[in-house]
Amino acid sequence: MNAYVPGLIGVLWGICAVVLLCSVVDGFRRSLAQGTLPWFDMLARRGLTSAQAEQAVGAEQLARAVRRCMLCRGRAACSAGQPVDCPNASTLEKLARL
Repeated sequence: MNAYVPGLIGVLWGICAVVLLCSVVDGFRRSLAQGTLPWFDMLARRGLTSAQAEQAVGAEQLARAVRRCMLCRGRAACSAGQPVDCPNASTLEKLARL
């Protein structure tokens, strides 16, 4: 019976690796399937470029905002112009004060 334990542990690790890989692939698929990010459309509506936004909030916060937009579940609705609970609302408020 003890001879099967290492094999079973290996199988469980393999299952974990497959689940993790599927999650990563699904995230990339979702992010690429929906076209451009609404974040950049919001910047353009405010008359801002990415460089201006980076100067205002910093590169790290801008990168976080883009990542949040890319992984947002409401991204399709936002792109369609429907109101959503934006995870970047605070960053957009900072940019609105420019």
